[in-house]
Amino acid sequence: MSISKKIIAALALVVLVLILVLYLGSRIFLLHSFNELERASVKKSTLQVASTMQEMFKEVRSMASDWSAWDDTYQFVQDHNPAYIQSNMMNTSFVSLRMNLIMVIDKNAKMVTGKTFDLQSGKEIPIPPKILEILHPGEPLLNLATPQDSHVGLFLLPDSEMVVATRPIVTSNNEGPIQGTLLMGRFLRASYILRLAEITQTTIKLQRLDDPNPPADFARIRPTINPREPVQTLVQSGKVISGYCFLNDIYGRPALLMRVDLPRTIYQRGIDSLTYILLSLATLGLCFGLMTYILLRQTVLNRLDFLHQRVREIGASGDPNARIELSGGDELTGLSVELNRMLETLGKSQLAWRESEARYRTLFDSASDAIFIHDAEGNILEANQAACERLKYTREELQHTQIDHIEDGEFGLPFPLRIARLKERGQLFSDAIHIAKDGTQMLVELNSRLLDYGGKTAVLSVARDITERKRAEEALKYSEKKYRMLYTTMSEGMALYEILFDDNGRPLDYQVLDVNPAYEQILNRPREAAIGSKASVVDDVTPSSYIDIYAKVAFTGQPEFFDYYSTVFQKHFAISVFSPGRGRFAVLFSDITERKRTEERLRLMQFSIDHAAEAIFWIAPDGRIIYVNEAVGALLGYSLEEMLQKNVFVLNPSLSPEAWAEQWRKAKALGTISIETSLLKQDGEYVPLDITFSYQQFEGTEYCFAFAHDITERQQAELEKSALQAQLSQEQKMDAIGRLAGGIAHDFNNILTGIQGYSELLLQTMPEADGSRNEVLEIRKAADRAAGLTQQLLAFSRKQVIAPQVLNINQLITEMRKMAGRLVGEDIQFEFKLSEKLGLTKIDPHQFDQMMINLMVNARDAMPQGGKLVIETQNFWIDSSPLNKSAEIPPGAYIRLSISDSGSGIDKETIKHLFEPFFTTKAQGKGTGLGLAMVYGIVKQNDGYINVYSEAGLGTTIKIYLPRQDEEEAQARPAAPASNLPRGKETILLVEDEDMVRSLTRKLLTLHGYHVVEASQGEAAVQISRQHPESIDLLLTDVIMPQMNGKELFKILQTQRPQLKLLYMSGYSEAIIAHHGVLEDAANFIQKPFTLENLLKKVRAVLDAKV
Repeated sequence: MSISKKIIAALALVVLVLILVLYLGSRIFLLHSFNELERASVKKSTLQVASTMQEMFKEVRSMASDWSAWDDTYQFVQDHNPAYIQSNMMNTSFVSLRMNLIMVIDKNAKMVTGKTFDLQSGKEIPIPPKILEILHPGEPLLNLATPQDSHVGLFLLPDSEMVVATRPIVTSNNEGPIQGTLLMGRFLRASYILRLAEITQTTIKLQRLDDPNPPADFARIRPTINPREPVQTLVQSGKVISGYCFLNDIYGRPALLMRVDLPRTIYQRGIDSLTYILLSLATLGLCFGLMTYILLRQTVLNRLDFLHQRVREIGASGDPNARIELSGGDELTGLSVELNRMLETLGKSQLAWRESEARYRTLFDSASDAIFIHDAEGNILEANQAACERLKYTREELQHTQIDHIEDGEFGLPFPLRIARLKERGQLFSDAIHIAKDGTQMLVELNSRLLDYGGKTAVLSVARDITERKRAEEALKYSEKKYRMLYTTMSEGMALYEILFDDNGRPLDYQVLDVNPAYEQILNRPREAAIGSKASVVDDVTPSSYIDIYAKVAFTGQPEFFDYYSTVFQKHFAISVFSPGRGRFAVLFSDITERKRTEERLRLMQFSIDHAAEAIFWIAPDGRIIYVNEAVGALLGYSLEEMLQKNVFVLNPSLSPEAWAEQWRKAKALGTISIETSLLKQDGEYVPLDITFSYQQFEGTEYCFAFAHDITERQQAELEKSALQAQLSQEQKMDAIGRLAGGIAHDFNNILTGIQGYSELLLQTMPEADGSRNEVLEIRKAADRAAGLTQQLLAFSRKQVIAPQVLNINQLITEMRKMAGRLVGEDIQFEFKLSEKLGLTKIDPHQFDQMMINLMVNARDAMPQGGKLVIETQNFWIDSSPLNKSAEIPPGAYIRLSISDSGSGIDKETIKHLFEPFFTTKAQGKGTGLGLAMVYGIVKQNDGYINVYSEAGLGTTIKIYLPRQDEEEAQARPAAPASNLPRGKETILLVEDEDMVRSLTRKLLTLHGYHVVEASQGEAAVQISRQHPESIDLLLTDVIMPQMNGKELFKILQTQRPQLKLLYMSGYSEAIIAHHGVLEDAANFIQKPFTLENLLKKVRAVLDAKV
């Protein structure tokens, strides 16, 4: 075996052993870690499945809680009313509840009623005897001491399992005493187990512990489960691993053994990692061996080949004066020196041979080649020391041996033929194989000639060992063949050049010595045309451009590499230059035009991505940030280096690894997905984003390519739009309800007018001692309360007729302080924060009083144990800055009234309905639900706005914004008139389309001295006015009438009687209301229903007023 092969074999063995050791070590430690990780994951998943199963138990307990804390059930246990069974123990009840068993048990552990229903067959079945066995006073499931006690869990039946829950039977208020126990049960069917397996994406199997013949794996794993290790795992196969845990029954004892089968994903990843490690180690080992061999070839083997070649040449020439020239200072150099010395010695020996026969023996024995002298029959007569050493015989042994004993007779010329030719030619060169004493064979070159030896013809044969030389020659032939094949089949172009010099010995040009086929194909230049040509003639560059580089390579041997663009071929080339010998260089080139174009496209693409307006991320499967563009830094405030140190879980702390894995799975399945989320910026703020994920694979690696768009403005716009839509919807709903309420109040007022009026007439005519007087008083009180209710409806609907005044609301608040204290009680502390320089606003004082009373009453009801009530006024300005863009209150000057209490507060859902009529959170009979609706109507009718700020348990603040007026002085509240009923003698034209109201009004006015002329409609009133010869002092008319309304009537009559005075009356008046019921200037009005006192005072006031 040659030295090269031995080196290769040794390197291969070392690399193989190293790879094997590293692989075995990795397999032992890495695979063990993956196995431990897999077991932990399986245990966690098994516990999650068990926890999910507990949800079914909670559902059964919840159903039992609903039925047990029910007044009907509580009463049934005591009176055993059959109606309860007929209403609640129907088959449909079991189907809707998805229950199989319902039992009502009294406190003596006796079943009052019970039923078992099979949901699959839809039929009633007998109650399991095992369930009936628990009906005794000492049963723990029935021992429920407090209303909150309960039991829930598995109950094993002989042939099935059931989830059972028990709850104490109490009232709907969850109060006792406990009258018994309600028991509900649901069979644990296979369909539920399958549905649970689908939810958890596992395979689930349950095994009863009382089964005498469980499956082998259950029997094997059961003894290993204990409180310290509640979950055990078992590998089923290379693809499936199972987790096992106990499921306890309702008494807390293990009842079922659950097995959860999961795929061995983590283990498979470990196998894949080991395979990757093995391939990596093999690749590294191969590279290491190859580099080591190349190094040895360059430093040792090539020099050995050279040494061998020179020795062969010298041996072939037989010139003892030839020398081996090998530079260096290593052992090979020393060997060449020794060989040169040997040649020198051989020359001297030959000279001594010619000079003296006596010196022949010295030369014979000192020769390095084996020398034999044998006769024509092959008997060895003499052998030198080299022959003895090479063949491992002593000189005496060889002298008693024949030539055919040390030669392979089947190789080369047979000995007889060789003797014959030798006799013919006198000298013969041939090859033979010598066999040493130990069987070692060596190839030798024989130089034989005849000589006279002791008077007999003998043969002198010099045998030179050429085994290594032959091997080197064969290796050289193979190498030349291999490199010639590579040279002719390689895809890169290659050309061999020679440097040309000028007369001064400077490099001037270079010419082609040889080219390979790829050169012809790439440059489209035939080999015959290229060989012998000069660069200055055939290449597209002047030699001076590259002559220095090529000359340096040719004379130093140092390779050079560069890229070059040819304007002739319009191509890019990658150039490698090396020197095969002094004065020559070889150029290896390949067409890299497409690569250059690709690189240019990649640079342009990279530039476009880095400078794109959208934020762009590259994300790995584990959530690591691989790359981001500049827009990401501008969006989040991080540098590129900071971003590359982060992952998606840092940027989105609310994102769990499971949620990220699900997003990755969807992106991989669909290609592209979009989500809306928020990412954490460097300053700690969150920015909302619309992110589009695109799944990509590149060179076997998975990525997600994500585009992120800032949607802050869009979300703000959507929030504003939603708020405006909600506000519009609320306004429309309130307006619709208001229209209905106003219409009802208008008609109702006409009826109440009659009830109030006639009750007052009766009271005036009845003696004080009349026994029926109290009943009439109650009728009037009921009518008064109904009138108050209609006033609230009118206020809410904004149909109430008001007389607003410009005033300072501080004055109104101050006047009602004493009344406020009596209204809310002594256990509530008042605090007034009234602005000293409060501006003016325009509002009806009576409406303001109504509004304040309702707000204070609501605050009082929110503080049943006492508290603090703060009333505050201040000037307030709302500007038009972007901060107020989304507010419902337009910019301007306002008077802000704030009423704050320290009560129980209001939740957000209640606030949404707070101003709706008849909506109340108070107990039945405690409120009508119209108080805050009336407040809302009053505020809106006076062009104001109202906001509520509250949270449950933290009190409530109501803020009312009323437009500030520019008038300098407030109008004083009108003084209360005297309580005596006024009388008169004037003539009044009464116009009313309601007969009852018209008749009542006529009687009331007539009884108090007035002369009344009545009409049922406008046209009739016009006719009466024309025909009435005397004066008419006052027109008392309804506003809304058929054919002609009160306003139109007054205009007509005013033309006939210019001094005629006017008083309107109505439930509400649209004709004289310019904006939500505000009276026209100088209009007189009385609201239905009115009392006798109100009517008489109003009539007298209008008649006495100056025109």
